[in-house]
Amino acid sequence: MNILKRRKEKNNVKRKKWPIALLVSLIVFFGLTIFTTIETSLSGAKLSSLEREEEILVREKQESFSKYAKQSSVTSISEKAEEMGYVKPQDIVYLSKEMPIAKLP
Repeated sequence: MNILKRRKEKNNVKRKKWPIALLVSLIVFFGLTIFTTIETSLSGAKLSSLEREEEILVREKQESFSKYAKQSSVTSISEKAEEMGYVKPQDIVYLSKEMPIAKLP
């Protein structure tokens, strides 16, 4: 009789271990699932932030290029030259090969 009781007790202990192991593995599984979900959402938020920052930088680059193009245009440069005192020549003299440059009178 004692042997039968011991075997039943051992079987009961083995049976009790199975649901506990299942419960622990389910808790670990759900914990990892929640952790992975949180990490994925955080990565998505970081990516979204980086994309917005990229858009801002691209826009700033385009604005800078536009300002540079306006400042280096011929009209802008000629206006700046006039402000500094440079003027367009009125009388232009062209020299030819036959005409001596420095001729004595």
